[in-house]
Amino acid sequence: GVLVDPFHHERMGHEPERLADIPQQWISYAQLCDMPVRGTIDDVDEYLIDALDGRLAPGEGALPLHDYLAYLPSGLPLSLEVRSRHYRETYPNPVERARVILSQTLSLLNGGQGQ
Repeated sequence: GVLVDPFHHERMGHEPERLADIPQQWISYAQLCDMPVRGTIDDVDEYLIDALDGRLAPGEGALPLHDYLAYLPSGLPLSLEVRSRHYRETYPNPVERARVILSQTLSLLNGGQGQ
């Protein structure tokens, strides 16, 4: 199956509409996060730093996540990958960090832009 990760999709320069090219039955699940700015990153080291420490909770950044979600099969399992220096430093307690990220994600999934 295919894992859809809007973070990597965006960093490779693809628009959400490209997800329509993937047969729906191939999509196993999606991993959500957000990012401060859209666009590609060509430098491998910068890309890795961004992927490992630059993510935001869904709805906090610049990604058109509602557009990505519209191209995913209904009822698809979702996971979160919000590996973020900002969140580790702002919420050192992992339970508090998870609560904040969950709240932000639920806000987005319930039709908002997040908090």
